Amino acid sequence: MLEIGMGARTPFMGETGMGMGFGAGVEYITRWHVGAYASFGFLPKGTDNDFDDIELEGGTGYKFGLNYYLFPKNPLHLGISASYGTVYFDHDVKPDDGVRPLITVNGFQFDALIAYLTNEWYYLQFSVGFYYAPELGNPKDDNVSFTYDKIHNEWVSKVVNKDGMSKTGIVFGITIGYALPELFPDDTEKRRREREKERERSGK
Repeated sequence: MLEIGMGARTPFMGETGMGMGFGAGVEYITRWHVGAYASFGFLPKGTDNDFDDIELEGGTGYKFGLNYYLFPKNPLHLGISASYGTVYFDHDVKPDDGVRPLITVNGFQFDALIAYLTNEWYYLQFSVGFYYAPELGNPKDDNVSFTYDKIHNEWVSKVVNKDGMSKTGIVFGITIGYALPELFPDDTEKRRREREKERERSGK
């Protein structure tokens, strides 16, 4: 399955700017309804909502994981997913040459899926879930959203939220996909292949 989308699964969400990354991915769904997927995406450069003369740095992210789909005989499937990769982003509140640097974090993500998937080679998927980013935990010297202020002798947040970036959060996304006919044949394609096999056997 070839996929494009926006939000948490392709591959991340965040606090500032548009709040969503855009990306593409691939997924292979087995006959046991388990799918392995990977995605790579980008966050476009933007403008600070509060200051027109300050830009927000863009960047990239990745994600890979496993999906399990329920109700295989129904075009509308429910599913669950577990993945690892870039899960969240924010921007440093202090600009560098007029650009607020991007801060991204990796972690684990767990989603509930609603997917429309048929044997016509295409599907539409909505996801909602939560992320867990261990690197945003204490101590603050290991937390990428904090920096040490030597003047005041204290740790301060690098982002707008004085408590730093959240270790957990709710995420969502939307993805559309298309499968190559050779990998996901419909009934017509299956019958065509059967006829070809019959002709080959008859010609021998």
